Amino acid sequence: MTPRNWGALLGAVVALGTSVVVAERKEFVEAAARLENARQLVELRRAENAPFELVAHCAAPGLTGAVGQECSYRLVWASPDDWREETVIGAYVLHRGARNGTGWRLPARGARPLGADLVAELLDVSGALRLREGQEVGKVELSRVGADRIVEIELRRDGYEGSIYLDDTSGLPAGVLGGGLQHAYSAWKPFAASEYPRRLRLRLGAETLIEATVVTLERLEVAELSIFEPPTGAEPWTPCDELAEPELVSRVNPDYPEGVRLQRKQGVVMLGCLIDTLGVPHRVTVVRSSGHRQLDAAAAAALVMWRFKPAQCQGEAVDIGYSLTVTFALR
Repeated sequence: MTPRNWGALLGAVVALGTSVVVAERKEFVEAAARLENARQLVELRRAENAPFELVAHCAAPGLTGAVGQECSYRLVWASPDDWREETVIGAYVLHRGARNGTGWRLPARGARPLGADLVAELLDVSGALRLREGQEVGKVELSRVGADRIVEIELRRDGYEGSIYLDDTSGLPAGVLGGGLQHAYSAWKPFAASEYPRRLRLRLGAETLIEATVVTLERLEVAELSIFEPPTGAEPWTPCDELAEPELVSRVNPDYPEGVRLQRKQGVVMLGCLIDTLGVPHRVTVVRSSGHRQLDAAAAAALVMWRFKPAQCQGEAVDIGYSLTVTFALR
């Protein structure tokens, strides 16, 4: 059920016209409803499932500083007010949680790999299906991937930003493309009132950043509330409800390759990258090609030199996957 050729699933432009626009509005409403239904199907954090424990083992071959290191994630959840999670990547360990609605966090141990925040993000499947501020549902297309019928729902905000891919039969997400990152889900199994994948993968372009396998997902007869108490040395922490996305601080315009310019070639490149907590882009990759290799390379070379105000959650800088478009046009 995981799309094997993401490029083939990117849609073509829909023709305009009064009758088409009316049809599109209905299609968009239906697509938004399908998206919300999928999010409800995969939502683990609900009263009917509580209390539960989720444990995943992972490999992080694409995270700088994490290659070859053991990686794991554990979540014990009783309610939005009482929960705790642990992320381990090699020597890096992060504990955080909440008790009676008050968040806490232990100071992280060990060197923090670039992209460490993405482990918890990958395992929050319902979170990947939420629209970000200003996003709206765009064009909808149905494609076949092997024997599966996959519905692509475009996400737009000042242009194309990504897509969510739903299995047309089950309504479950096959994957999400956004911020240059590709989330892929497979091996779905029911859990209490929800469905959840047992295998998850996060990629940036052709590079796999994280692969996770769920080894435990089970209801607990009772959750000992003392496990949610802040440990000794914990500091107050507020979970992030709304992400402040990166803001461009400085840019370097890409060179227009001379040979391509003389041939009057133009195009639009969509790039993806990881922006670290200092606002520096890493792992720049081409998400959608302009159709001209030289233009793609020129855009990627320029983005490496751009600088951003980093993404922030509750005033704290975080790593994030980010995508943008670069247009090459002759005047």
